[in-house]
Amino acid sequence: MIGGNVELTVYNKLSYDKNEIGEVEASNSEGEKIMGFLDYISGSADLSKFHAKVEESTHIFICDYADNAWMFNSAVTKCNVSGYGEFQILLVDDPMGLHQHIEVYLKYIGDLHSVM
Repeated sequence: MIGGNVELTVYNKLSYDKNEIGEVEASNSEGEKIMGFLDYISGSADLSKFHAKVEESTHIFICDYADNAWMFNSAVTKCNVSGYGEFQILLVDDPMGLHQHIEVYLKYIGDLHSVM
């Protein structure tokens, strides 16, 4: 069992609504919350230059294996990691199909509460 020290909250896309000026916006709701570990990915290697989703990733979230539908649903594209901000979900991997843990490759989008 991996456990974890941060919580990942998945955003579910519910529908597309029009705002007050007529633009179409996706409305999201919070979905499942999962405990795990978040790690920063740094460095580069020529061997991985063709793995675009992995190369584009800024962080990796590692958690216990669970047979959750969101993990393999391509419509789920965003998440929030408590204390770290919003991320785009690029790839969800069950390494070698062993069902021991899940690796979620993430791209940092930003912190909703920061002012730049």
